[in-house]
Amino acid sequence: MRVEINTRYWIPRLAYNAGKHLAVIMSLLRKTLLYETLVQNGGKMVPFAGWLMPIQFDGTSVLESVRHTRRHASLFDVSHMLQCRFSPNSLESLMPVDTKTMRVGAAQYTAILNEQGGIIDDAILTKRESNYTLVSNASRVNAVLALLSDNVSVCENALFALQGTVRLLCGLLSEHQATSLLFMNSLESAEFTITRCGYTGEDGFEISVKPEAAPSMAELLLKDARVKLAGLAARDILRLEAGLCLYGHDVDETVTPIEAGLQWIISKSRKDYPGFDRLSMQMRMGVTKKRLGFTSPEGPLPREGAVITELENGSVVGKITSGTFSPHTNSNISMGYVNADSVEGLKSLANSTSLAVQIRGKQYPISALFKAIPTAALRVPRVTSLPTLLLRQPIRIGLRVKETLSGRELTVGRMEMERGGVRARVWSTTGGEISEREMWGGKWRIADAK
Repeated sequence: MRVEINTRYWIPRLAYNAGKHLAVIMSLLRKTLLYETLVQNGGKMVPFAGWLMPIQFDGTSVLESVRHTRRHASLFDVSHMLQCRFSPNSLESLMPVDTKTMRVGAAQYTAILNEQGGIIDDAILTKRESNYTLVSNASRVNAVLALLSDNVSVCENALFALQGTVRLLCGLLSEHQATSLLFMNSLESAEFTITRCGYTGEDGFEISVKPEAAPSMAELLLKDARVKLAGLAARDILRLEAGLCLYGHDVDETVTPIEAGLQWIISKSRKDYPGFDRLSMQMRMGVTKKRLGFTSPEGPLPREGAVITELENGSVVGKITSGTFSPHTNSNISMGYVNADSVEGLKSLANSTSLAVQIRGKQYPISALFKAIPTAALRVPRVTSLPTLLLRQPIRIGLRVKETLSGRELTVGRMEMERGGVRARVWSTTGGEISEREMWGGKWRIADAK
């Protein structure tokens, strides 16, 4: 039996109905306080975690936006993220953080854990005078709020991320305030809160602004010709170049901080956080699944879900969780998890030069780095804090660095650093121990870099 379909009738009708459904869906999505400004500036809005967010902006390609952030500065609207305040009553029952050692104004990257040590969400926790603030992912709002105590209050502020080389906050802070505000620390005023942190691998600030002041604040920040608006696509490339995780892709409730390479967020003085037994065992005995960074010298871009294999025999050993093209290495980069039957087997795989990624039935060689920061060693040296500068270098001991204001040079000796906070010690072979304020407050560069 032959059935003929009147395509001249049905295709336009189906397209019309699809358009109606899309319009309904779009009308249900939330808009940030900066939505009108973003649209007026050419923002291409797309659905993201229940919000309408800019994927990129007219007149600027995604790669141009990435390069601009690295060379100058970009402003990201991240108001879709959950911002809340809560009392410390139930805090330590959720996160492996030692709040007793945190100073008022200090911020810390942390994770909310389930009973198996899996990551319910990752977040930035900041200690205030009488309570705490938490900034976490928009996609996990319901899960996070359900776990916090009843006296939690959701903050409706706008949230901007100013990322790049611009140190002065366009009149918001004095030069002294901007340069003396240490990494992962914050300043709070009546209208806004500024934290020195970010999600791009660059120096920068995240600024939480009262709703009524949000448009004028954005306008003030954009007055600087070096600052341009940027969208989600550029932000994803920037965070992947820096080896930073995206929740729901690189980490989730089935992955522990140890497996994700985030063991530095776990307090050594705590034993009562969720999943303590499993995590302490993993720290002692090792893991058989590990997040790694990869570079791909040839072949198509590895996307999420692509299978990682051994090049020689094709055995499946893992999968890709994030992938993109890196304009700063001019190659494809990605991250993912490799699995093995034993800890030693995992280490052997992680250091192997014979891994491949399977794309459309073909194998393409990839290079793995045991530390999941695929391009950190390839970044151009910048003027920044000494710990941030050193964390980006492939060779740390014996490196000559220079403080740009005083002209002081030193050779780096033994180092002890904690990437998630401000605790760091650096011994110079030429000048003794460097103070924390010198390290984080000074502007350092590689001594022989132009």
